[in-house]
Formats: sequence, C-alpha cells, structure tokens
Amino acid sequence: EALDRCEANGSSLLHSQIFKTIALLDLFRERSGLHASLDVLKIVIPSTPEELNNVLRDLNSWSLIIYRKHLGAYSVYAGSDFNIEEAVEAALQELKEINFDTLQNLAGMQPILAKRHYFETGALRWIDIKLGSISVAASTATRFVAEQGTIGQILLTLPTLGEEQEKADAYCKEASKRAHQKGKDVIVGYPAHAWAIIDLAKELKALEKVQEERPELQGDPVARREVMNKLIILQNQLESELQQALLNATWYQNNRRLFNLDINGLNNLASEIADKQYSDSPRIHNELLNRTKPSSSAIAAQNSLLKAMVLEEGKDRLAIKGYPAEGGLFESLLRKTRLYVAHGASYKFQIPDWANDPARLEPAWRAATKFIEDNSQRSVAVSEIYELWESVPFGIKRGLMPVLAVAFLLSKKENLAIYREGIFQARFTDLDVDYLAKDPNYIQVRWMDLSNISGELLSRLSFIVGRIDNTNDISELTPIEVARGLISIFDRLPNWTKRTQTVSDDTKKVREIFKHAYDPNQLLFTDIPSLVQKKERLDKHLITEIVILIDNALTELVNAYPRMLQRLANLIMTELNVTDDSPESIAEVRVRALNIKQISGDFRVDAFINRLISYDGSITQTEGIGSLAANKPPRDWVD
Repeated sequence: EALDRCEANGSSLLHSQIFKTIALLDLFRERSGLHASLDVLKIVIPSTPEELNNVLRDLNSWSLIIYRKHLGAYSVYAGSDFNIEEAVEAALQELKEINFDTLQNLAGMQPILAKRHYFETGALRWIDIKLGSISVAASTATRFVAEQGTIGQILLTLPTLGEEQEKADAYCKEASKRAHQKGKDVIVGYPAHAWAIIDLAKELKALEKVQEERPELQGDPVARREVMNKLIILQNQLESELQQALLNATWYQNNRRLFNLDINGLNNLASEIADKQYSDSPRIHNELLNRTKPSSSAIAAQNSLLKAMVLEEGKDRLAIKGYPAEGGLFESLLRKTRLYVAHGASYKFQIPDWANDPARLEPAWRAATKFIEDNSQRSVAVSEIYELWESVPFGIKRGLMPVLAVAFLLSKKENLAIYREGIFQARFTDLDVDYLAKDPNYIQVRWMDLSNISGELLSRLSFIVGRIDNTNDISELTPIEVARGLISIFDRLPNWTKRTQTVSDDTKKVREIFKHAYDPNQLLFTDIPSLVQKKERLDKHLITEIVILIDNALTELVNAYPRMLQRLANLIMTELNVTDDSPESIAEVRVRALNIKQISGDFRVDAFINRLISYDGSITQTEGIGSLAANKPPRDWVD
C-alpha cells in the first residue's frame, strides 16, 4: 500500500529503492542493531548526498517515512496523524523547572555501599545518592536525615539556573561546609556535563507530560507505542548519563575537594564514614540476623535459640544437637563471640572481656550497664537498651537485639532484677523470652545497689530459703538472689494455700506482701520490715523479729496444704471405721473396696471405690479422692 502511494506521487526508481531500504532496516532493527540513519543510507544507496536528501525530503512530505529524533534515524510512517516531536516541543515550552524527585525516581540510582565496613563488621550500611539544584545545595544538604542503614548522602547538583563553574564550586563548597557544621556526612558535587543531563531530564518530563495529558493518544495505538518506546530510550540514556556524572563529578566534603573518586573510591569513602560514625560497632558475621528485618525463618531459628539460652544454660552448645538453623546462630552469635564459655565442668554466659573480645561487644555491654546503673531509681525497659545499642557509636542491627539482650541479662543476672509488665520475676524463663521477642517493652530490668543493704538480714533470710527449699543453693548474697529464693518458695505453693483463710493473721500478711511483690529491694527492705518495724533503722533486734516472722510464715504456708490433705485422709479412714493409717489398715481398705467393685450402680460411688482399690495413703491419692468429692481439681479448691 505504501509503495502504491509512493508511485502515485510520481516517484522514481531511487525513491522506491530508498523506501524499501528504510522499511527493511526498520523491520529488523531490534535484532540487527542497525537503524536507517543518514550515514547508513549513504553507504547502501548508490546516489549522491544531494539526491539522497531530496528523496528523503519527498518521502517525508508524502507521509511515507518519519524521522525519529531519539533514534537519529528514519522509520516507515505507520499511519499516525500525531506529531510527537511537535507535542514534545510544545510541552517543553510549558516546563519551567526540573522536578528532582521525579528525576530521582526515573534515574534508578543505587546507593553506595560501605563494603569494607560490611566485610569487617557484618553490618550493611550505605550512602544515599540525591539529585538537586546547585542554587539550593546548602539547604538541601543541611536537611539530610539519615534513615535506617543510611550513614550519609552524596548530593549531585545540577546548574538549573545556568551557573558557571566558579559559582558552582562556591555553592558546593559552602553546602558541604554547612552540612559538616550540622554534624551531617554529606558529599556535594556537580557533574562535568550537567547540561546534557538537564536536557534529557526536561525532554523526559515533557514526554511524560505528553503521555499523560494529550487526549489524541487515547485512540492512536501507533502513537502510544512510539511514545512508550521513546520514554524507555530516554530513561536509559538519562540513567547512563547520571552514572557517568558520578564518576566525572567534582566533589567537596567539609569545604575540601576530593580527587579521584571512582566507584571503588566512593565505596572506600562510605566505609570511612561508617567506621567514624560506628567506631564501636560489634563484629558479628551472620546473614540471618545481622539486619534490620530478619526473615520469618530466621526469626523462628532465633526464638528456638532464645529458649535454649534460658532452659539449657550450663550445657554444652545449649544442648543443641547437630547444626539446625539455631545451631548456626549459636556458633556465630554466642560461641565465636565468647559470650557463652566453659566454666569448670559447666558453661555460663559471661561479660565480654576487653582483653579477649573478638566480636568487640565489651563497649556495648559497658554502655548498657552504665545506663541501667544511672537509672537505678526506676526500672528500664529492654527497648531502651535497644535504642542505646542502635544509636552511634554501636549501630547494632535490630535483628541481633533479642539474642544479645538475653545474653546481656543472663551475664548480669546477679545485679539485675527482671520484671515482666512491671511485675518482678523470680527467674528469667522461656515465657519472658517470648514476651521480649514479641515486644521489648514488656520486659524491664533494674539495677540492684548493695551499698546500704544489711548483710546480716540477707544472710539470715538466705538461711531460711536454704532450709525450706533444699534445691536452692544461694551462691551470691545479693537482694536479687535472696528475693528470688523467697519468691520461688511462694510461687510453688498450691493455689489453695494462696487462698485459704485457715492460716494465722501474721502469715496472711506475709502472704499478701509476697503475692504483690514486684521489686527485690522493696520486698526485702521496705515491705517485710514494715510488718514489724517500730524504728526508722534496722538493728539486730529488729532483724531477729523479721527473720522469725518470715520463717514461721513460710513454714506454715509450706506445711498448710500437706496438713490439710492429712486431715482429709484421717477423715476418710475415720468414716470407713479404720482405727489408724498403718499399711495393714490401708491394705484392708483396699481389699474391702475390691470386694464391692462395680456393684453399687452409681457412677460416683464406683469412681470412689476404684480410687480406694489403689489407695496407698499418698498425697496424690488423697488429692484424687478430694477432687472427686468436691467435683473440682486441686487448683480450684477453696476452704
């Protein structure tokens, strides 16, 4: 059809040859890489330059071919009446300034990684690249705010107002100086061929404007395709120009010019900034957790390791068999960092030693300890420790925080009181770990200061703990250990004992204080002494009264449940006309019960008889009969 129109316009043989050549080159340009440019046509068409130009002008006027400016070549005109070049020129007239946010998105420039810093510390940090105008470089540089993982900014400025090189140098120097005065690591520069970037940016924005605002494109698929193709080509050209601009730009940092900044130089500069900002960053190489947001599988492995840390402390490799995911985490986070080490025949979590600290964790431990000590008048949420470790000069990633925080608490447990949602916990358990992993605000710690504590009171209370609970060997005479021992005794009491009104009034008062205990110091040196205190300060006589009261109360509470069960057992024997609870008498009861097994016709009576058949007088057996009689399990019993 196009050839017919060509002949109808009185074309010559040369017109047909040139038109066919352009059509073939246009058809195979994607694979061949050849475009129907003027240079190519001069080579393949045997004609003079003047004849070639006349024929091309004729074909263009007959709407058979069109010149694609973005390709620098001719193409067969597909029949669209929309003139893209004119539309772009009109849109360019309306553009007054460059939108640098749009330009930033179109450019797709990748941040500069601090590679050496990453290799040494395992923490990924980078410098962002931002585009801006030279005229406002100072305000742009001082407004920079570092986000998670960002340590600085490279500000590549463009002379939007036609600034000369001397003026551009002055603007960039001043911007870098003011950013440094604000404590911001911003490198400011301008490219050698800025106008090419500005022209491409304006043309790209104009083409986008044409694509979005010209209604003619809605019914013209050929023109739409041409606009889209031109957009892609312009975007690629702009990205290439900007990448070259980074390598050829003139850079300034703190009013000082930087030389020979290729890609490697930019990476080294990023590492230098990272080393300066995070001078105490730990050296932990673990791809799973040394990041801001670990994956779900990494978090699952972390939770398994956290539970092993509190449940299996003292065992080799925390009793982890083989090398599951949590086994790898143990090796890189606890063994190689020497946080979990052999201690005699056992293992323990230790405070990092500055003389043998391969992971450089001692500064973070020291800072957290000082922060808790300085706030000893209140409880400190673990989230506050997270914020401290995340800030300069540590920069610990959020993914590492739970494991390091639990290791910190376990290494400092002699001096730290643990709270869950404001309630004191006698021991740091797997439940507390679950709370901490979910939200560090749920767990709080408090420093215990022993300077004003009566050693005699602690010693005598620890003796009570050891007498009543022979499984608890208090090795450290600290408020935390003694309070933990007392609270552990209370926590193990049956629910009935915590509710019964059959104990003495003094015991009820002690039980009430233990029930609401939330702070070791408060419990030992305020709440308990308040039961007997008649003086402002403790003395030996008052300490003796306190110890006698606590000893009697805990002894009564511990014995209350067994005595109640014994009374119940005696009542059972009395009602069955058994004179004593000797083994012979109990054996006689079992024989009597066996003789009437399953003949009562009553399910509850049969259940009672079945329990008597196996009854041996033990607490468990007595509880079973009591539960049957009360229709309640022991945990729900009342007086």
